Amino acid sequence: MKTIEKLNVTADEFFKEITDSIIGDIKKTTNKSIHASQIKPGLNYKKVLPNRFKGNSEVTVRQCH
Repeated sequence: MKTIEKLNVTADEFFKEITDSIIGDIKKTTNKSIHASQIKPGLNYKKVLPNRFKGNSEVTVRQCH
């Protein structure tokens, strides 16, 4: 399936929002602060996701590209 959506933002604004979201997730999950320059291939961290059937599940979030 392919979805196309036109966003009324610049590429810089779009990627800044994604970067801020990643930084916020890392801070919330690990209680560590990182700078945007530290988001690069190989970055990974573990987080626990709630699972309504089995309790909690631990996942590893990895930056691939």
